[in-house]
Amino acid sequence: GFNGSGCEVSLWDVRSKKLLGDLRGNEQGVNCVKFLSNSSGNVVISGSKDSLVKLWDISKRECILEKRLPGMGCITDLISYPDGSVMCSTMNGCVLLTLDDRNMITETVCF
Repeated sequence: GFNGSGCEVSLWDVRSKKLLGDLRGNEQGVNCVKFLSNSSGNVVISGSKDSLVKLWDISKRECILEKRLPGMGCITDLISYPDGSVMCSTMNGCVLLTLDDRNMITETVCF
């Protein structure tokens, strides 16, 4: 879930209704968060108003990779695919991000 101030991702245990912690480091508001389809449940990806996509290790509560999408505007939605790729919908189009074996991101811009 998202905290009201918007520049962090708040992790909640929905069963116990307890806050587990926050993922901090975004400069502007976070618009969307998704668990990665091919992960063990310990990795989420977030998109924010400052065109920044971040990959988070939630067990360590740290960002493990980030990619800024200059000129694309704020990120409005994320879709995670089983192959590990993520479609980012932005104000100015879409970007397909693919993680390789070294956790490097390649991007394909589609309008």
